[in-house]
Amino acid sequence: MERQELQARLRELHSRAERRGTVGCTGFLTPAEQQWAMADCRQAGLDGLILWGGPQQSERKMAFFFPSWADPESYPYDEAAGVHLTARFGAPTHRDVLGSVLALGVERHAIGDIAVMGEEVWFIALTPVARLAAQSLERVGRAGVRAELTPWQSVPAPVIETRPVRFTVQSLRLDAAVSGLFQLSRTEAQSAVAGGRVSLNHLECQRPDARIAAGDVIALRGAGKGRICACDGITRKGRVAVEAERWV
Repeated sequence: MERQELQARLRELHSRAERRGTVGCTGFLTPAEQQWAMADCRQAGLDGLILWGGPQQSERKMAFFFPSWADPESYPYDEAAGVHLTARFGAPTHRDVLGSVLALGVERHAIGDIAVMGEEVWFIALTPVARLAAQSLERVGRAGVRAELTPWQSVPAPVIETRPVRFTVQSLRLDAAVSGLFQLSRTEAQSAVAGGRVSLNHLECQRPDARIAAGDVIALRGAGKGRICACDGITRKGRVAVEAERWV
């Protein structure tokens, strides 16, 4: 979704909640779109934004605005539902599942996180899409599947496989972190950042000297994603020791 389109949608939902007293929500937003939503709502004075994605630690989330009568803590969030797939004689991939659901004529924002665990798959989606998928999916990739509609509460969070990465930097700059995380020369890392290929906490960042901290998520287009876990140790040579993890 383009940022201006998202801004207009958020204003519409906020107005609907205030004036009509109805709950309003978007589809599932990417982490970058969530950052836009939070920043734009702060700037526009749109109070009450709630980001919700079902399972804890979900990556894709819906943006909700609630009227005064509604309690976000006890709200059922029945705008979404889960789907459980059991594969026969094969283990589908995330790409297989996403492609099969999109082939039903569904837009990407209607689908939340997908958890692939061997021959079993769970995903969350807008309720009409979840019903369609549960009724229609018979094959995912090369595997036949049995599909059933489930409550979103039964959908587990996706398991992210990572490997540890350790390196040292002279200072906590983005280009230095990109170099260490993705095993690039400093010049290559600076070029990647300046060329718009790097995102910091899900937003494109073209400042090689942007400061990094523990918890930051860094992605390099075409190479993957990683997270800074700790960066508070100092080596004997006075360099900063960085502990990180990289998605595999």
